[in-house]
Amino acid sequence: FPESQGETLLVEVHDANKVTQDRAIIKVSSLIDNPSDRFWWWPLYHDDHKCVGNVQFSIGSTITYDEANPIKCAQVVETLAYDLVLESAMRAQHFHPKNFWIQGP
Repeated sequence: FPESQGETLLVEVHDANKVTQDRAIIKVSSLIDNPSDRFWWWPLYHDDHKCVGNVQFSIGSTITYDEANPIKCAQVVETLAYDLVLESAMRAQHFHPKNFWIQGP
């Protein structure tokens, strides 16, 4: 997770050979500009100049509870990669959806 507003998040789309095809660069400060916003869209760029699709981020809350521990609540930032959103990027790069995978926590 980012530690300061000056940091950026880098979202990359890789092909089956793990070669970066598309990317979105998101400034953390833009996530907190309007705290009431719950969804943000960023363009995915090929070679840093051609927009080939979008990725959506959302901010939500998680609540954990069990009988041994009190309720814990915290905001988390997560990405929601929808098939329809990334379809144009995959089509532009001529790779098949079955080769699409997400790596990381």
